[in-house]
Amino acid sequence: MLASLLRQEGRWFRRETLIDGIWPESEAATAEANFYATLRHLRRCLAVAWPVNQPWIECDNGHYRVRPDRRLKVDLWDVQRLTRGSRVSAMRLGISDLEQLVDFAQRRFLVDVPTLEPWIVAMRSALDAGFVDWTVRLAQLRVESGYAREAERTLWRGFTERPESPRLATALRTFYEQREGDSDIAPPAHPMTEHRL
Repeated sequence: MLASLLRQEGRWFRRETLIDGIWPESEAATAEANFYATLRHLRRCLAVAWPVNQPWIECDNGHYRVRPDRRLKVDLWDVQRLTRGSRVSAMRLGISDLEQLVDFAQRRFLVDVPTLEPWIVAMRSALDAGFVDWTVRLAQLRVESGYAREAERTLWRGFTERPESPRLATALRTFYEQREGDSDIAPPAHPMTEHRL
């Protein structure tokens, strides 16, 4: 949930949008209960980690956002550990590590700091190089875990980020071919999308 809220800094998200994005396979009542439990947990954790007078996550008439004046820090050593481990094989990484790597690569966390320039260039290069493999593997793990809709979203996010990637286009095409006849999952009917795939 925090990653979703941070993905577009300062933007308000409808509760339903967050629920659909995070718990797409859950029943409505279960997903809503999960949403409020996660929200309470996040607020509690953020208040302990960064005590401030005003809450980190704001709510306005069923819309939520992280306050625009708040900043979170990313553990760059963790990024380095994950990228080094992933060079051995994306197949060895679990879902949470792959999710972190995909998020790091997509959200461009690494800002230019002159004293760290060689290291930052190396990290950006490693994130860019692994992005497609991590995205495809994360989708595979989600399918194997029974979360086909999440796998579909993962592939589309990756394809939107890297539309020139033949591997992502092939992974999406294969995903839909394997689910042919599944009334719940069907490729978008947009002609431009079909052309690009």
